[in-house]
Amino acid sequence: METSNETTPLLSRSHEPVRHQKNTSKLIYGYVFGVLLIFVTLIYSIRSTLPTPLSDIEADKVNGFPGVHCYNEYLSHFNMPHSANQKGNIQIKDWIVKLAHELKVEATSHGIEMEIIEQDPTDLVTKRNKFSTEEYWLVESRNVIIRLVGTSNVKNESFLVNAHYDSVSTSHGVTDNGMGTAVALELLRYFVQHPPKNTVIFLFNNFEEGGLIGADAFALHPWFSTIKLFVNLEGTGAGGRALLFRSNIMSAVESLASNAYYLHGSML
Repeated sequence: METSNETTPLLSRSHEPVRHQKNTSKLIYGYVFGVLLIFVTLIYSIRSTLPTPLSDIEADKVNGFPGVHCYNEYLSHFNMPHSANQKGNIQIKDWIVKLAHELKVEATSHGIEMEIIEQDPTDLVTKRNKFSTEEYWLVESRNVIIRLVGTSNVKNESFLVNAHYDSVSTSHGVTDNGMGTAVALELLRYFVQHPPKNTVIFLFNNFEEGGLIGADAFALHPWFSTIKLFVNLEGTGAGGRALLFRSNIMSAVESLASNAYYLHGSML
């Protein structure tokens, strides 16, 4: 009986080239993974970099934000729940009013006109349908409104800084929105000490958590018609950089981006 030993000429008996190819592939994948890891780590490092809180003295030297003062004097006061129907809400409002009057004394000494509305007479009637159909709410405003008249002495064109000071009933509201309120108070103090050219209105509105009630009430206030540009200071989540969102004026975004080096932006 004849036997034959057939071999395929196109296939090599040696497996060395295959092993070499596998080793080369592993090396390439290793390099790619290493580069991606370094890239992601670099991005995360940059993204997680936050500004160093400055004292008053340090902030004056670099014209920066005095985060230490803002935290110690303002944000630390948000230590209790203060929704619109809680006793803490009244305490927070009274504290804001007290600070405003203290800053008004300083503003007057610098020759700055500062107006404070602590008992806003605006009443809001609004249809909400929250609990039933054809439901209307009558809400008395508890907004605190402050106008700092600029050196140009023009009152019919104003820049608005807005922050709501109420919280939900189960939270101290440090992030939402004690942070925004504290920053607004710090900005008010800054402009009292550094008179702005244009008139600035500070709106500390109430009952935002109930459906933007304070904002709706301000829309009925006579000063509302003078607003040409505004920024809303709002808090959500915890930690991380400030995020700019919902802007429709590109020139304002560009101006802000050129001065706020740690700011984030979103196209959503």
